[in-house]
Parts: sequence; C-alpha cells; structure tokens
Amino acid sequence: MKEFFGFFKSNILLKKRCERKDTLFWSFIFATLQLMLIYTGGFVFGFASSYSNYLSEAFTAFFLSALLIAAEEILRAVILYLFGKIRMNRYFSFAVTALLFTAANCFIILAFADSNTENSVSLLMTAVSLLINSILLTFMCKKGGAAAGMIYSVFVTSFPYLVPFEPEIGDKMLIFIRMVLGLIFITVFDCAFTEDKKTKKRTFLSRKICSVSAVFAVAAVCVCVMFFCGMLPVQPVAVATGSMEPQINVGDVVIVSKTDRNLSEGDIIQFKKDGKTVIHRIVSKRMVNDSMQYITKGDANNAADIGYVTDFDIIGKISATVPKIGSFSLWLHSNN
Repeated sequence: MKEFFGFFKSNILLKKRCERKDTLFWSFIFATLQLMLIYTGGFVFGFASSYSNYLSEAFTAFFLSALLIAAEEILRAVILYLFGKIRMNRYFSFAVTALLFTAANCFIILAFADSNTENSVSLLMTAVSLLINSILLTFMCKKGGAAAGMIYSVFVTSFPYLVPFEPEIGDKMLIFIRMVLGLIFITVFDCAFTEDKKTKKRTFLSRKICSVSAVFAVAAVCVCVMFFCGMLPVQPVAVATGSMEPQINVGDVVIVSKTDRNLSEGDIIQFKKDGKTVIHRIVSKRMVNDSMQYITKGDANNAADIGYVTDFDIIGKISATVPKIGSFSLWLHSNN
C-alpha cells in the first residue's frame, strides 16, 4: 500500500512542485491553442451540427471519452514507472512506451476504418499523427505525471463533444494541423524543460523567460499555420481548375486579400457562386439600385459567367500568384 501511494504521488502529483506546475501549464496552453486554431477554421470552412440530441449524446460521449483518456494516461504512467523500476534506459523506455500506445491506437483505428474510403496515404498520415501525439503525451507523463496528459487529451479530444457544432475542415486537414502542432509542441516542451548546462538547474527567472519566449514562438507558428489554412484576412488559395489559364494554372496558389474592396475592371477576384468558390476576372461592373453588380469571366472561357456577382458574394481580391506549389493543398482538401 505504501508503494502504491508512493507511485501515485510521484506519477500523478509529482514531488517536484515547480516541474509539475510547468507541465500542467504547458498542457493547458497546448490544448487551448489547438482548439482555438481548429475552431477558427470553422469560420473559413463553415460549421456543422455535431448531435441531433445535444444533452444525451454529448455528455455521454464526453464522460466515456474522458474515462478512456484517464485510463490510458494512468496506464502510460504505470508502464513508465515499471520501466524505471527495472532500470531500463530512460530513452529506450520512452520510445517503447510511445510506440506501444501508437500501435494500440492504430490497431483500434484500423479495426473501425472503412476500407472503401480510407487510402494508404491517409492511413499513413493518421499513423504519423498518432505517433507524434503519443510522443507528446509520453513526454508530458514523464515530466508531469498522468495528470498532464489527461488535461491535454480531455481538452483536445473530449471537450469538442460538448460543443454542438464542429468545423468542416476535412479529416486530412485536421490530421495535418495536429501533426504540425504536435511537432511544434514537442519542440517547445523540450526547450522548456532543458536544464542549464552550467548550473544544472534553471533559476526562476530563466524558466519564466523560457516560458514566455516559447509562448510567443508557439503563437507565431500558429499564426503561420492559420495563414496557410486560410484563417486570416489574407489567405492563400490553391487553384483547382484551368479557367484562368494561361495567367493562373492548375496547382498555382493565389493570395486573396479579403479586406481589399477597391475593385475595378480587369481585377481577378474570388467569389461564391452556386455553393462553390470561383476565381475569375471582372470584365464589367454596373450600379443597380445602389448595389454594385460585377460581370465576371474566366480568361480561358469563351463567354462571360451567367448572371452577376455582388459585393456580398465576393470573398476577396487576388493580389499575387505563386506558381506550382498548391498541389499538396489540393490533395488535403480532396475527398480521396
């Protein structure tokens, strides 16, 4: 019994108070940043309803998910503890633990995967994402005990069940965002807990400076991710059709300025039409009943578009074009 309480204290609460606080702080920051980034994407790609019966389904899913997460993180802590008892190399035990949980999660996903819709590339991305997440959680558990991983996973995995809507950003885009953020979080977490080589123990001031610097670094990278995912006033868009050739080709990336509304004939704009987004050139405009109407046409098309475009339909003005770098983005947004 005494050994059990010793294990509980050292792996759930931790003896090193400052290290425990730092780990819990970072787990909360990482979870909050990831949720903010993903749900910000909903304002670009739209939201969908999560549950038809919100209270019964949402709370049931939340508590079941939280219980599974708690069991998984306690098991992770037990495995790390047992590896420590047998004096296994800490790096080897860390790697084995991360791989064990990655393999278990991959097995569960493969068991429920739809072979008709899942392809090998998507499954590989999922496996890499799970590995990155497992490394991060194992790192948290090593430094802050099971509680750190619980906080992070409950926020990221369970909390969305309580939200009656979800962003429609696509599975591949979601996996990609989590992969990028996971690598960033691991790097920041490693830097935050790197000991000073001269003193072997960082001072309070050095820890705070490191923490503040890491927060700004994470925020800066998140802004970059938000830009490339189209969540800022200026967004990159990969061109999927050849209607604007030869000036804009399939696979090119155009920079869309959402705030530039000074539009003239000859400008290329992105607008919504019949539920789709189109990138065409303004060939003429006219004022009708205090509302500006724009006639558009693709450079490669023989005739102008049917109907007209209003200011309400326009997403933004094309300000720049970067050739041949949008293929990966097109694949992320595809259904295959």
